[in-house]
Amino acid sequence: GVPNLRVHFFYHLAYLTNWRMLLHPMYPVGHFWSLGVEEQFYLLWPLFMLFLPRKAILPFIGLCLGTAVFTRFSLWFGGAPQAWIYIATPANLDFLGLGAFVGWCWEHDRHEWVARLRQLALWVGLPCLLFFLCLAPVWPRFYLAFGGAFSALVMAAVVDQAARGTHPMVQWLAWPKLVWVGKISYGLYILHRFAQFIIRYISMGEIPYPILVVLAVLMTFIMATISWFCLEKPTQALKRFLPYQ
Repeated sequence: GVPNLRVHFFYHLAYLTNWRMLLHPMYPVGHFWSLGVEEQFYLLWPLFMLFLPRKAILPFIGLCLGTAVFTRFSLWFGGAPQAWIYIATPANLDFLGLGAFVGWCWEHDRHEWVARLRQLALWVGLPCLLFFLCLAPVWPRFYLAFGGAFSALVMAAVVDQAARGTHPMVQWLAWPKLVWVGKISYGLYILHRFAQFIIRYISMGEIPYPILVVLAVLMTFIMATISWFCLEKPTQALKRFLPYQ
């Protein structure tokens, strides 16, 4: 009975939700657009890594980063709808490409310029991101066009530092309650809009918004926890039959 889920099921199944959503809103499953972008990357990126020469990988990552910035700038300058700047796959290649670049840096950490770049990423990216965030309420499209690159840079730097365990924030990220939130985070993302939909449906839209938010958060955590124990954890246990080598 969830609207738009069955109607657009093929697009969800084919991970093309973001492209379909540019033409048709999909409440309450519109947030599936990011899963579509993610899976498109997962399906295509291994092919490039398989057939590209090793020396071409870094230039190709740079091409992805440049494509994202150029795409968002072109859409912004051309007056395209805000959704295109936000959810079109080429406009998100810097978020995905910087993740690939972090992996490349791990394999080439012996180079001095790589170590310096890792150290500078957070210090350069964070002030620039804060600058664009200050402009976001006034010029949201401008932030989407240019601020996204620095948002991706900051997130990539945080992931890199956390994975290396060399930053003070690692202790904070290791807090057990936060680790648990990370463990069920996929369920939290998938189910949060459904929780809002269920509460709105039960209350017939009469519930005050602050109470709706509180109830939706509580329901989302409950649903995500159930999903973890009943679906995700048993599914992940199957990995023992396919050992990584």
